[in-house]
Amino acid sequence: MGVLHAGILVGGLAAVALPIIIHLLLRRRKRPMEWGAMRFVLEAYRKTRRRTNLERWLLLACRCLLVAALAVGLARPLVAGRSSEGRGGRTVWLVLDDGLVAQTSEDGKTDLARAIERCKGVLSTLGAGDRAAVVLAGVPARGLVVPPSGNLAGVRSTLESLTPTDTPSDWPGVLGVLGEAIAHDRSQRADTDADEDVVVVAQGARAGAGRIGEPLARLPAGVRVVLAEPSARAPVNIAVTGVRALRPVLITGGEGSEAAQTVTVSLRRFGEGVEKAAVTRVSVRLAGQDGASSTASVPWALGQREATATMVIDSPRAPASAGATGGAVVVAETEGGDAVNGDNAWRLPVVQREALRVGVLADSSARGSVVSGGTADRFRPGQWLSFALRPSESAAVDLVDIEPGAIDAARLAGLDAVVVLSPDAIPTGDGAANGWLRLKEFVSQGGLLVVTPAFEAATQSWPEAMSSGLGVALSLGRAPREYPVDAPGRLSGAAPSDLAAGADVLATLRGELDVLARPVAVTRLLAPLEDGEAREDVKVLLRTADGAPFVTMVTRKGDTSATAAGAVVYLSAALDLRWTDLPAKPLMVPLMQELVRQGVGRARPVFATTAGARAAAPDGAAELRPIEKSADRATLALNGSGLTVEPVRSAGAWRAVDAQGAERGMVAVNAPADADTTPVSRERMAAWMTAALPEKPKGAERPPEVEWAGDDTWRRGLDAVDANKARVGTSSLLLLAALLCALCEVLLARMASASAVRKGKGLARG
Repeated sequence: MGVLHAGILVGGLAAVALPIIIHLLLRRRKRPMEWGAMRFVLEAYRKTRRRTNLERWLLLACRCLLVAALAVGLARPLVAGRSSEGRGGRTVWLVLDDGLVAQTSEDGKTDLARAIERCKGVLSTLGAGDRAAVVLAGVPARGLVVPPSGNLAGVRSTLESLTPTDTPSDWPGVLGVLGEAIAHDRSQRADTDADEDVVVVAQGARAGAGRIGEPLARLPAGVRVVLAEPSARAPVNIAVTGVRALRPVLITGGEGSEAAQTVTVSLRRFGEGVEKAAVTRVSVRLAGQDGASSTASVPWALGQREATATMVIDSPRAPASAGATGGAVVVAETEGGDAVNGDNAWRLPVVQREALRVGVLADSSARGSVVSGGTADRFRPGQWLSFALRPSESAAVDLVDIEPGAIDAARLAGLDAVVVLSPDAIPTGDGAANGWLRLKEFVSQGGLLVVTPAFEAATQSWPEAMSSGLGVALSLGRAPREYPVDAPGRLSGAAPSDLAAGADVLATLRGELDVLARPVAVTRLLAPLEDGEAREDVKVLLRTADGAPFVTMVTRKGDTSATAAGAVVYLSAALDLRWTDLPAKPLMVPLMQELVRQGVGRARPVFATTAGARAAAPDGAAELRPIEKSADRATLALNGSGLTVEPVRSAGAWRAVDAQGAERGMVAVNAPADADTTPVSRERMAAWMTAALPEKPKGAERPPEVEWAGDDTWRRGLDAVDANKARVGTSSLLLLAALLCALCEVLLARMASASAVRKGKGLARG
């Protein structure tokens, strides 16, 4: 390095000395020769000598400054670019985004692959005393090689083994990890003044990277930040953003419509292809099961960003679990390639049964006996319920009688739902003797509980015991409301305004519900009291024409990330003709079928999460086994809280099993639904990242700025970035000074020429 500086210094001095030597050579004195008119020439020369000498010296100075400014200005980038050769003490923090958007492919190469090549170019220019660290932005942001390592070959090998994940990106988290790691690393150094920390962000961000624009943590003082230039393209990406099952229960033992499952698939387009018309093929199947899949073509109009497709798949004829743990995973996926592969599929766990098992909790008077002939007014609630849930011998519903005084875990085990027809007969003692507490355990494990008033009691004494025992937000009175015989209440089939899309359990009936509900008369009603405050867990599904709740559903939230853990459906009228003629109307069968089937599916926790988080598993599960084998899907261990030990970074479907290998449910992990491939502009990225730069040092003329590196500079590593920075900085000022010197030289040269002309004219006149 000393030889290089000495050579540049000698060359600069030689360049400055050249005008002086030329000036001195032109000033060589000649032997004087006197002639007749010499006296007049000497007299004119004496008059202009001082001014001529001043002009000549000024012209010489300008020419020297011009050559010096050009020499130093052009040599400075070389010095800056070479100044790092052989210099130790640099710590380079390589930042890469390995999240879903890093899968964006351009010309057959992903963003992550390009970033790895850039980082390898940086590593190739580091010296023996330099160190490197690697920090990844895929959720959760973490240090892959932290603390920094001086084994640059090992860091290079680690980079080459990186593959993209299906997680969102967390840029604010990256800055937090960097700040803590740099501060800790500096605390371990012996001489922090001799070291330099450089943060190198090796790929430009895209709009779908996640948390772009959120506040960033400020980096410690003295840290430089070098950003990669953003991509110029936004490749086309078509993502599957959701799957919704019309009935969240698959019946494998049914036939016809019972065995069919209708699903709606949601799609979204990103990138420059949005402004073009296109067609996307979508298929739906059951993960890990042999069976026919359903396909559909989704047309895209110019500018269309979102679309849906509805398809029907048949349940497999192979018997499934008839107990409470059977399940399946519906997989919807697009066909054909696009820029991002990780979001081409979406997985939805659903309940799968050969037949639903429904317990009927009723005393002898409510259960009734087998009726052969007779009139409808002789039927009891249990018989009406049996007619509705098992309208034929082939119906895929098994009914199990439960005595109110014999409620225990053994009798509730394996049931999907329990219908309480005799709530006044349930024991209300303490501890294990309290039947409502037993039912609460059943609901908490994902069961469905349907409750109706006691059909013969004039005064209902059970509501308080139910509310406190189940822990549900239902406030019921003791005396039912009586409608006049000649003016009974009527049902309204209109969908309640507070039901969000996908939350309506009776959605499949809405098209004809108004026609079916209008003939139903209500003469007695024990409706929940409403305080006017909307509750997320309480939804009224069906009302009377005067606005009283007739069917109310209460869902319970699970302790983990599952969406629900149990549900309670309350019917405000007993299934008896003295309360309502609903049991004898056509609405009875489809209403009870939908309440039970939809309720069972919605009561079961849906164990689905986004990649990058720890996946939650059903109670009793010991591990998660992948349904479909692949290189990036392995068996996942669970901790004592029922969560995976490590965050799940790859989308897929897993089967939750207990210690004995018995199935406990299904778990799905999906990619984020916002993999927008649009590049984040340089201006936006610079404005955002500037907030993370260190504060302006004392005595500095201006605060630190983000530095940029284009594709042509990554091959030369940080040296090229330093050279560019030097060229834009002091070298620009020196070249500007050289330009000013050149202008001054031209003006002075013209003045000297004009002076010579004037002197010549004076001599001629003399």
